[in-house]
Amino acid sequence: YRMSIPNRFTDSFMVGTAVVTDELKVRWYLPFSKEEVVQTIPMGYKKCSEVDWKSFNIDVKKLEPINSKRICELYDEKWKPEIVAEYMLNCIRKS
Repeated sequence: YRMSIPNRFTDSFMVGTAVVTDELKVRWYLPFSKEEVVQTIPMGYKKCSEVDWKSFNIDVKKLEPINSKRICELYDEKWKPEIVAEYMLNCIRKS
């Protein structure tokens, strides 16, 4: 899972929780909405002493309220297992 999108993203989306993360290095087959994922400063695997915590705190203070209903709708539209499986099967059929 290094520098990727962990399963915890899906777990969060299915219960209506947004995700705050550092910059994503891996993308899924569809983009995340601003409601689902908020990216903050680069952290990666830096030591705590190398992270710009001041900028991180500024980003956290700017977070918008979470619309749990909308995040659950987006999960149902884009990320639930049946939808992802259908996407994968369509890719296989086209190859």
